[in-house]
Amino acid sequence: MGSLSVQQSLALYATANPFDSASALRWSNYSAVIDETLVRLLDWREPTPNALIADSAMRTFLLSDGFPCVAGKASVLTAGYRFGYYPGGNADAVEG
Repeated sequence: MGSLSVQQSLALYATANPFDSASALRWSNYSAVIDETLVRLLDWREPTPNALIADSAMRTFLLSDGFPCVAGKASVLTAGYRFGYYPGGNADAVEG
């Protein structure tokens, strides 16, 4: 996986990223499903392990029989959602 070009980023975001500080870029896990794989949209890398776990849990919940929203289910089934995971508290201790 490599970096996105400016054109690719704008196509995925529909606007320039206003949060482009070094800290924001370091901790961003704003992701999308591309070719059946969750990838970070800022740098096209794999999301952190905690982000992958949270995304998997969200997908499992949305696709469960107990979740009634068909639009939520459709967003997962068609990969039409974006996922943001940001560590809280002392991020250095959480995600190293």
